[in-house]
Amino acid sequence: MMNIHIEYGEHIIVAVRLAGRWSWYVTEKEHWFMDLPRFHQAFIDKGYDLSAHTDYGYRFDIPILNEHTASSFLACIKDEQVSVEALRAGLIMQLSKYGSDPEALAGWAPALLVDFDNKQLSSYFPEPASFEQYVPEGWTGHYENFTGQLPDPQKYWVINEHDYFANSWQ
Repeated sequence: MMNIHIEYGEHIIVAVRLAGRWSWYVTEKEHWFMDLPRFHQAFIDKGYDLSAHTDYGYRFDIPILNEHTASSFLACIKDEQVSVEALRAGLIMQLSKYGSDPEALAGWAPALLVDFDNKQLSSYFPEPASFEQYVPEGWTGHYENFTGQLPDPQKYWVINEHDYFANSWQ
């Protein structure tokens, strides 16, 4: 079984829909600011000097992540793709160690839904990151509880008909 390492605030769980297929990734959160030029411009507009940060090498030289660059990007992070079963097993391990303590489980909640088919990003990341503000041109971004948009077989946090995140999302 794959051991999933999630450091809260650094790594996030992302649901991806591309060509009608669902997949999951556990990655560094910085990968998912989809329009990096727009993201960097926001900091420049606030007076920060980002002249050293125009290199997009850390995201595989993909400045704008959209439906045209998705396949290349996902190929670059294929080692960070995880199955629903692995996420469920990891969550069960957390539950066995910490019970249903919301703080211990916080990093195991899905943070983003990136739907390349419908050109929309939904964020439910609880920290101030505002992924939804940095979507590419022609996309929509929302801050919302998106779990209802996922098909039931993708809901790794529902175990034996118990939704382990239901109370934290109300």
